[in-house]
Amino acid sequence: MSWIAITADTLKEAKVAALIDACDSAALGDGQANRAAGLIQGVVNEIRNAVATCRTNQVDEDTTTVPASQRDLAVDLIIARLKNAIEQPMTEDERSNVTERRRQLRDIAACDLVVDQPDDAVDPDVQGGAGGGTWGSATKINMRTNPT
Repeated sequence: MSWIAITADTLKEAKVAALIDACDSAALGDGQANRAAGLIQGVVNEIRNAVATCRTNQVDEDTTTVPASQRDLAVDLIIARLKNAIEQPMTEDERSNVTERRRQLRDIAACDLVVDQPDDAVDPDVQGGAGGGTWGSATKINMRTNPT
């Protein structure tokens, strides 16, 4: 399987079950839903967007998935978001990991870091940024005239 779903269960495998539980219970307002699922999907969306930005990539049709090779990247960024949500400080090592993971995302978006292509590929909804044309060149960037 070249792409995998990132869920609360994935994170529990990474030994952060207590952090998920804390995020879903600490400082919730009356009627406020659990936050972990939304924070997890936010990171998944961020990774998928970086993948899609490189025009040679495709994304999986399942919007909960990321390249399997980027599982640890996802876990590290999700841990940071969960800790931020409950106002728990990150360790120096965690901050360094997040900095490195952000660099990896930039490299993926710039087509400098190759990722696995999905089995159930679809063309991404975003337009790729890497490899576009410049003014005066033969290749031009296509602009949307009627975005929806």
